[in-house]
Amino acid sequence: MTEDTEQGDDGGRPASEDRRRLLKRGALAAGTAWVAPIVFDSFASPAAAASVDQFSRSTPGTYTWDVPANRAVSYDVRGGGGGGGGGGNDGSSAQGGAGGAGTRLTGTIPAQGSPYTLSIVVAAGGNGATIPSPGGSGAPKGGDGADGPGNSAGDGGGGGGASKVSYSTSIAIVAPGGGGGGGGTSHGTNNSGGSGGALTSGSFSGTFAGGTGSNGDGNEGGHGGPGGYTSSNTPGGDGGGGGAGGGTGTTSTGGNGGGGYYGGGGGEGGDAGIADADGAGGGGSGSARAVGAGTATVSSASNAGAGSQGSSAASGGSGLVTLTCL
Repeated sequence: MTEDTEQGDDGGRPASEDRRRLLKRGALAAGTAWVAPIVFDSFASPAAAASVDQFSRSTPGTYTWDVPANRAVSYDVRGGGGGGGGGGNDGSSAQGGAGGAGTRLTGTIPAQGSPYTLSIVVAAGGNGATIPSPGGSGAPKGGDGADGPGNSAGDGGGGGGASKVSYSTSIAIVAPGGGGGGGGTSHGTNNSGGSGGALTSGSFSGTFAGGTGSNGDGNEGGHGGPGGYTSSNTPGGDGGGGGAGGGTGTTSTGGNGGGGYYGGGGGEGGDAGIADADGAGGGGSGSARAVGAGTATVSSASNAGAGSQGSSAASGGSGLVTLTCL
């Protein structure tokens, strides 16, 4: 690159040099040591220079991120955890089931020939046993936990929402949420609720079925809700309501299913016999999806909400999405 220079009066020496000589001569005449002036080039602040090569968010919400042409992208996408189930509403020793952990998907999106913009949804965890127990937001959201009847049965936990990364119809990564824990009951032998389902191991491309919730304790404990399926929106469990995309039930106390490509089903409520009521089943986790994203490796997001002996329980942790240009 060429740079223009301003000429001095004699046409041979640059004017900038003449000014420096005059400044130096004046400073020396005054008895002051001359110090060359320092000129700072303009530069970007650290905030302005933040890398555009990585996206990472754990706050639930909707985002976008631009990917340059000819760059592969590694991904770490985690669904929300399921909320824990409550014990008997009277605070007895009945134990609600733990929520299921959200699913963590890792892998690499191949480089594309043109730049594109990814749409991103970071999921929230399902609420622990409350009245009601809302499912976590996401794409789709988790199912709401059921209200345990009377003072003897704890509420089911809400299912975690699904986190999603997508572009048009060519890229879709869906990390499902964990199922909500089933409510326990304080009648008779204090039967505990079943744990929410979780999809936490394996590898796949395409669609992967979710994890089934655990059955509740007792002779007639509620059945755990099924995990989300791979090809159709199938009904969920018998009771507690379905997760996002799951079927709707009628019996209370079941944990609800986690959101996913197809949502997990709600857990069935336990037998409500007055002499010896039984624990409810946990909700199933949603199914996972990886299209246009290579082979996804499945592990646990480790964000499940714990069950409780009291009337309230811990909520599941939020999801997370981290994307890095390679």
